[in-house]
Order: sequence, then structure tokens, then C-alpha cells
Amino acid sequence: MKKSLGRLGKVVLGIALVIILLVSYSSCEASKSEKQKEKRADELLAGKAEVPNTYFDTKEEVEAKFDAAGLKVKFVVSNFDHKATTNKRYLRKDECDDISSDQPAVTYYGTKEVGDRHGFYADKGATVIVGYSDHDFDGTGGKNNSKASSSSSSSSSSSSSSSSSSSKTKESSSSSTTPSSTKQKSSGSTKSIEDVEAAIKKVDEKYDEMIEKAQGYVDNPSTYTDSTSLTFAADYMGLMAEYTELSGVISDAGDNMTASAALKIYTDMLTKSVELSNLYSQLQK
Repeated sequence: MKKSLGRLGKVVLGIALVIILLVSYSSCEASKSEKQKEKRADELLAGKAEVPNTYFDTKEEVEAKFDAAGLKVKFVVSNFDHKATTNKRYLRKDECDDISSDQPAVTYYGTKEVGDRHGFYADKGATVIVGYSDHDFDGTGGKNNSKASSSSSSSSSSSSSSSSSSSKTKESSSSSTTPSSTKQKSSGSTKSIEDVEAAIKKVDEKYDEMIEKAQGYVDNPSTYTDSTSLTFAADYMGLMAEYTELSGVISDAGDNMTASAALKIYTDMLTKSVELSNLYSQLQK
């Protein structure tokens, strides 16, 4: 009996030792793997600085952050009113958009590549393009979409009651003589159909110019220098903002746009947008 217990004790002890060794080995392997990941992250991020968060910061705040990070900033006008609406906040003039990696200087590294150090990075001393709003916009769901509209409505409210009778008389007398081009305005838009069509054609022409320019850089990579790449990236971001803004302008124009030939030009722009994006991606390699 004692011999059996002794053998059982040895077996249990042996199993325990095996478990301890396995746990110790797994721990060592995990530690080794973690060190390899850290080494890999250090190699990837060597000589780079993490691009600070710019979302809804003022231009002055962004400049201070970039100075501290050892980076330079180039501001370009960008329309991101929809982001203010999504976040239900008031967007003020000179507040900035978030960082886009769709530019030569910036690269996004994910958790698989650098673990907890994931984020946007750029070479130290590089110039990063940051979009900013050139107007106020109320994204909280209020009736007025800017400070200007709210101030003008409040200033005109005091005189509206006294002039209501005369304005009604003017409206009735002028309705019969209003040109058809002026009548072709949607109730929520300040632009005529002709203005909207002109805006669509203007953006479409810019797409043709940008595609031609991008193709030239792809065919002749030596011409795509640091200077030209920054200019091209700024123009590219500006064009994307104009394209996004067009959808709101067309929506404001209402049903009057359905019969316009320019609407097809706008829908065909999606193909051009994809083509330009593919060319731009080639320039980043």
C-alpha cells in the first residue's frame, strides 16, 4: 500500500513538474513574441513622429501641437460640415478636420503593426496637410446653419413685421414678371439651376485636370518631388471637399435638377473619382 502511494505521489509530482515547465515555456515564448513586436514597432517608427489629433481644434492649437511634435503644418480649406452634423456640434471658422493618411507625408500604422502605439505618423520635420473650415456651421440640428444666418435673421426680425404688407404687394406684382431662370430655384437653395450646373461642370473640369496631372506624375516619377507632392495633395483634398459639397448643393436644388443634363455629369464623376484615387495611390508607393 505504501509503495502504491509512493508511486502515485511520484506520478503526481511528475505531472506537476511538466505543467510548470509548459507554463514557464509559454510565458517565455509570449515574452519573446512581445519583445519581437516591440522591436518591429521601433524599426517601423524610427525617425517618425506621431501626428497629433487635430479634430475640431483651432488652427492655433494645431500649430502648437505640431511644433511640440517636431512637425510642420500646411492648412487648406476643407468642407466637413457633415462631421459637425454627425457629432451634433457647432463648427466654428478656423476649426480643423481630422488627419487624413491620403497624403504623401502621413502613414497610418495599425495595432497589428505597432500594437498600442497605433496611429498616424510622419517623418520628423515633415509637412502635414490639415483641412480647416472657412465658415461657421451649426451641426446641432438648429434651424440656422451659421452665425451669419442667425445674426441676419435676428436683425431682420424687428423690421419684418412692419414691412410684411409691402413685401406681399411687391411679391404679387413681381411674380408675373420674374424670369424663368430666376424661378428655377428650390425653396431651400440660394443658387439657381444654372449656378448649380456651372458648379458641377467646374468640378468635373478639375477632375479632368487632376487626372491628367496625376497620370503625368505616374509616367514620370522624377517630377513628383516633395514640393509638387504637397501641392498636389492639397489640390486633391480641396477637390474632394468640393465634390462632397456638390451633393448638398444638388439636394438643395430639389426636383428641378432631375431634368438637367448636368446631373449625369455629376453621377459620372464617381468613375473619375475612383480613377484619380487609384492614380494617387500609385504615387504613394
